[in-house]
Amino acid sequence: MKLRASASRGAVALLAGVLVESGCQQSASTHAAFEIRGTVTGLAGTGLTLASPNQPDLVIPPGAAEFAFATPLPDGGYYAVTVAMQPTSPWQTCTVRDGTGTVTDATPAQVKVTCRTNEYTLGGTISGLSGNGLTLATPGEPNLVVPANSTDFAFADPLPSGTSFSVSVAAQPASPEQTCTVTGGSGSVTNTPVSSVAVVCTTRTFALGGTISGLSGSGLTLATPGIPPLVVPPGATSFTFPEALPSGGEYSVTITSAPASPQQGCTVAGGEGTIGAAAVSSVAVYCPFTAWGQMTTARFDHTATPLPDGRLLIAGGSGTELPCLDSAEIYDPGPQTFTPTSQHMTTPRCGHTATLLSNGLVLIAGGDWSASGLPTTGTAELYDPVHDTFTPAGNLTGPRRSHTATLLGNGKVLLVGSISYTPEDSTAELYDPLTGTFSATGSLVYPYGETGYGHAATLLPNGTVLVTGGYGGSSAATSAAAWLYSPDPGDFKATGLMHDGHYRHTSTLLQDGRVLVQGGYKDTGAHYSSADAELYEPATGDFAVVSEPAPSGPRATLLNDGRVLVAGRFAVLFAPASERTTKIGSLIADRSEGSVSSLLQNGRVLFVGGRCRCA
Repeated sequence: MKLRASASRGAVALLAGVLVESGCQQSASTHAAFEIRGTVTGLAGTGLTLASPNQPDLVIPPGAAEFAFATPLPDGGYYAVTVAMQPTSPWQTCTVRDGTGTVTDATPAQVKVTCRTNEYTLGGTISGLSGNGLTLATPGEPNLVVPANSTDFAFADPLPSGTSFSVSVAAQPASPEQTCTVTGGSGSVTNTPVSSVAVVCTTRTFALGGTISGLSGSGLTLATPGIPPLVVPPGATSFTFPEALPSGGEYSVTITSAPASPQQGCTVAGGEGTIGAAAVSSVAVYCPFTAWGQMTTARFDHTATPLPDGRLLIAGGSGTELPCLDSAEIYDPGPQTFTPTSQHMTTPRCGHTATLLSNGLVLIAGGDWSASGLPTTGTAELYDPVHDTFTPAGNLTGPRRSHTATLLGNGKVLLVGSISYTPEDSTAELYDPLTGTFSATGSLVYPYGETGYGHAATLLPNGTVLVTGGYGGSSAATSAAAWLYSPDPGDFKATGLMHDGHYRHTSTLLQDGRVLVQGGYKDTGAHYSSADAELYEPATGDFAVVSEPAPSGPRATLLNDGRVLVAGRFAVLFAPASERTTKIGSLIADRSEGSVSSLLQNGRVLFVGGRCRCA
């Protein structure tokens, strides 16, 4: 841009350096003078000040596009334009181009000033962040995802000075769930990086609880690490710990004190896990077992037989040690009492059988009564619940202990096996209530020629009897063999082999006609490993493994809803529909050997006697 020539007021032309006024001519000659001018681009702030030698400083207003210093320079005068003060609000950096030189009419000054707004980073501090996915946002910036455990942050793109910012949380962190808040998050960028925004994160807490079923006793105490224990009142159907747990924290609910008054056995299902993004209410506490009175005599290897009127005959067995007992008692579910029978049995018995006959009498057969543990009793007797008496019922074809007795559809009783380690262990006989006599019937044939006991026998809907497993006696091995006994013609025929050997197991007829062979031992070593559960299909004669091992020394009871309760050292429920077992807890006492379970008419299951097979 050319610099404008200047003269005194009224001057109209500059000719060869001589001023000419209208109508007159000066003889005095003066030199030409020129203004220092230039252009300005990008100026938004206030206070931009330019300087040049022998010139007063020039303040340029915001938005100006050009400038001119106030004092002109003479021809040949030197100028050097610089920025004396940069603009603020917003803060900018202005630079000068072509700002130095000498002015002449031929070469006027062409100064150019360019301004750019300064940019500064936006960030701050973070405390307490442990989760993933925290996302921060502010207008004009891409969202910022902050890594877990970060202690500071900065948005990717710097912001121009004067820009307003408003930092907010666009997404809260998870894993663990946290709530983050922003303080000092709003303002305007000035002339320094913004580092004063503070993000504070706290981990969310959630309640831990669940459901309770069957609780009637007092004193049940639940615990999990990190919070105070919880004492659950009697009759409660749900629970919640008094303090919440932080998201991401692990929990492990255990029972530290079992209920008393009455004493109960409880267990926890689904008690372990990690707190997520919601309250936990899926922990289940089951208290299915309740102490239910006291027998008049401690017993194991006894019998418990449901009577027609709903009472239970508990007979014989061993006390704390051999020899066997000749006492018996009656459990009455109405008053929940145990009462000795008016008479003792005719012979001490343990490892015997007691079968309710069609005529309402109970056939008690076999067992041993000596400290040797070998069967020495080949006698039988009948219990009359109406008159509360025991009377002799003849002799078996031979002594039997740990045998099975099955009521057939024709009213007779099939007695199978024994424990004497002789060929007698494979024999069977029938008791006929009409004649009161015992007679031999077919014999089992083990696949390896051994004898056996510890088998199970189950009456099938077609009238045959399924006999499974047992202990192979001289072979010291459990048997996987199975047989079907047919009352007519009175013989045993082999059916499919089981997948495991089973000894002291259970065999339960399901409502759909299949048979559940559950638990027991699959070997006779010191550790007595438990066998898998298997299902027998009568239509094909095949066995199929359906679930994991059941409790050792189990007792199985078919419940009214079709499930099977199997209990020993602990208890499981087998559901035929899913063919799976679910652990429901431990009995109050370890009844892994010599106990008896009976389904009462009220749908409850009574466990009586037994002892711990703890070795």
